Amino acid sequence: VKTHGVNQDITERKQAEERFSKSNAKYQTIFETTGTATMIVEEDCTILLANKECLRLTGFSLSDLLGQKWTQYVAPESLQIMLQNHNLRRQDISAVPKKYEVKLIDKKGEIHFSILNIEMIPETTQSIVSILDITDQKKANEELKASEIKFKTIFENIQDVYYETKLDGTIIEISPSIQNVSKDKRHELIGKKVLDFYADHKRRNILMEILREKGYVEDFDISLIGKEGNLQRFTLTSKFLYDKDNKPCGT
Repeated sequence: VKTHGVNQDITERKQAEERFSKSNAKYQTIFETTGTATMIVEEDCTILLANKECLRLTGFSLSDLLGQKWTQYVAPESLQIMLQNHNLRRQDISAVPKKYEVKLIDKKGEIHFSILNIEMIPETTQSIVSILDITDQKKANEELKASEIKFKTIFENIQDVYYETKLDGTIIEISPSIQNVSKDKRHELIGKKVLDFYADHKRRNILMEILREKGYVEDFDISLIGKEGNLQRFTLTSKFLYDKDNKPCGT
């Protein structure tokens, strides 16, 4: 009976070891194949493991990273907030945001804008650090912002009158330069129909016919009615605006 009990204990232990091995292999596969740069770090920020995506992002080899403090790859301007959150996590994990933005430095010295997601591993002193690289997104946002500033500067300083309408002729935007040629103010015109200002409504219809045929009109003569009923002559250059499906949505 004693021998049978020993054999049973060994069998159960072997089965447990096999389950652990399979489980460990499964999580190792997930760790390596995830598209997010991921590290396992000790409480003192020592890197214990890093996946392939982490190596690609940083440019370092696994041997370069293992045993190193991952804080040395954090840009100086981000290091203080990262260390504050790290120390606070030791005291009260609920008080620390799981995700926050930092700048990381790769092997070439280039900056990567990144979102850190840090999760404590239960019953250990270790954490899983996931790094989402948002550098391209940041650059795109900065370029968009610069473009918007440039457009706003041009928009507010052009001498010609620039305006946009819906297909039905409703004015949705008009440059401040309108006040150079009319007593109407910009905010008074937005929301009104451009047709209301045409001295000859047929000219508007002809304009739209040419737009539908060619997609643009150059130096088109029009007469508009001013705020006090006076007639003013202009030449107009116009083209369609298109929506995301490449369908005309305005002029």
